[in-house]
Amino acid sequence: ILHSGEGPIHAVRWRTSLIAWANDAGVKVYDMANDQRITFIEKPRGSPRPELLLPHLVWQ
Repeated sequence: ILHSGEGPIHAVRWRTSLIAWANDAGVKVYDMANDQRITFIEKPRGSPRPELLLPHLVWQ
């Protein structure tokens, strides 16, 4: 388990050793090779509920 306690996971994407996931709080990025969280992008205030607008993650 990488993380818990913030509601369901709505989207997950892998790229090399990085995994990003979106939940009710925002988006987190974790580096599996170094076993550490890289960043957390908080969901903007006033955003629609996840049931109305599901997050979509894309690596560029």
